[in-house]
Amino acid sequence: VPLRSLTSAGRLRVPVSEAQTYLQRTDAKFFYCITRAADSGPAHWHARMQFYNGEDPATGSASGCAISYLVRHGLVESGRTILMEQGIEIHRPSLLHLSAVRSGDSILEVRVGGRTIHVASGHLFIP
Repeated sequence: VPLRSLTSAGRLRVPVSEAQTYLQRTDAKFFYCITRAADSGPAHWHARMQFYNGEDPATGSASGCAISYLVRHGLVESGRTILMEQGIEIHRPSLLHLSAVRSGDSILEVRVGGRTIHVASGHLFIP
């Protein structure tokens, strides 16, 4: 979902019950919202993805769709790598590297990269 401004993104509050009602009529499961990032930072675009249990600090699968959208609509040049920030509002800042190539009406070579932070580990024992 494209947002008008970074200010709008900062105020974003997706009402869970209303969102669920809307999303049941679609193939989507969540709203992934994007807007241009602040000119003063390293990122080009800013994203948020709120869901029923909270907010995702970095949504790799959705950012692949986002770069495809941005390239298709001429908001990012084909083949150019951009930086997408996410997680700022929940104090878990993430920075993803994104690119995609447009060939005619097709979007190809969608690339998503970034760094991860190990937050948990565990073992599962099955008798």
